[in-house]
Amino acid sequence: MSDADLALFKQSLPRIINTPDGNQLILDTMRGITQYQIQMGDIADQVANREISAAEGRNRIKNLKNPLEGFRTSTKDKTPGKSGVSGNRLRFNPQTGDFE
Repeated sequence: MSDADLALFKQSLPRIINTPDGNQLILDTMRGITQYQIQMGDIADQVANREISAAEGRNRIKNLKNPLEGFRTSTKDKTPGKSGVSGNRLRFNPQTGDFE
């Protein structure tokens, strides 16, 4: 989960927050983020307790599922009204560093 993924998620909230499908998507994504953080903490504990090596810990973290992946695919190229999620797709503008 990158900072750009999280920024896109936060920026998309106002567009989808008042739709039933949007609210469910937000809840599912928030639960996924919480699970991701728990898994990261568990891996960090295992490294700190020397149950696994630092290299193994990094490898496990790298292989964790991105909790925002479902959000990105659910909001990408949707037909407006079909899922309740806006069909407007945000794109990264490298000149401004923003999603538009």
